[in-house]
Amino acid sequence: MCKSLTYKILAAVMALSAVNVFVPHNMLAYEIKSDNTTISPEEPINDNIYGNGYSFTITGGTIDGDVFGVGNRNYIGIASGGNVTISGNATINGSSGGARVYGGYTTNGNAEYNTVNISDNVTINGSLGTAKVYGGFSSLGNVEYNTVNINGGTISSSGFSTDVYGGYASGEAYNNTVNISGGSVGDVRGGWSYSDGSAHHNTVNISGDAKVTNEVYSGWSFNGKAYDNTVIISGGSVSGDVYGGYIYNSGSAYD
Repeated sequence: MCKSLTYKILAAVMALSAVNVFVPHNMLAYEIKSDNTTISPEEPINDNIYGNGYSFTITGGTIDGDVFGVGNRNYIGIASGGNVTISGNATINGSSGGARVYGGYTTNGNAEYNTVNISDNVTINGSLGTAKVYGGFSSLGNVEYNTVNINGGTISSSGFSTDVYGGYASGEAYNNTVNISGGSVGDVRGGWSYSDGSAHHNTVNISGDAKVTNEVYSGWSFNGKAYDNTVIISGGSVSGDVYGGYIYNSGSAYD
C-alpha cells in the first residue's frame, strides 16, 4: 500500500516536470532536463539558463543572466539542436556585460541547427552593456544552419550595440537565417566570420512592422569571402545601410 502510494506520487511529479516548470524564487539557475519545458519565474533568476539541447520556452518573468539553448562558455564540441523560445512579457537582463541569448554556444567546435524565437512583449535588455542574440556562436569553429526568428519585442541597450546574428564564428558562417517580422532591433547579421572564414549562403528577411534601427548585413567576413548572401526586405523599416556581402579588411564580396 505504502509502496503503491509512493510510486503514484513519483509518477505524478515526473509527468508534471516534463511539461511546465514554474521556477521558485530561491532558484539561482535552471538546467533544462526535458523537452517542451516552460519557465515562468516568480522572482528574478540571478544566473544563466542552460537548455542542454532540450527545447524550452521562457514565458515571463526576469532572467538576470544569459540564455543558452545548448552548450556554454566552456563547452568543447558540436553545439547542435538548441531550441529557445522567449515570449510573453519575459525580460532578459543578462549579467554585467549585457544581455545575451544563444541558440547554441561552443568554444571549439561547430554550432549548427540551433534556433531562437522571440515574440510578444519580450525585452532583451542591455542596460548594463550590449544586447545580443545569436542563433549559433563558435569561437574556433564554423556556424551553419542556425536560425533566429523575431516577430515582436525589443532588443535594446543604453549607448551600446544591439545585434542579432544568425551565426557568429571565427571559421565559416553559412546557411544561417534571420527572420524579423516585428519588434525593434539594432544591427542584423545573417552570417558573421570575424577572422579568415567565408560568409556565404546566408539570408536576412525583414517584413511586417519590423523596425531595424541600424545596419543589415547578410554575410560579413573580416579576411575571407562573402558570397551568395541574400537580403529580402518586404516591409518594416531599416534606418542604416544594407549589405548583401561585406568584407571588413581584405577579401572579396560577390554574387
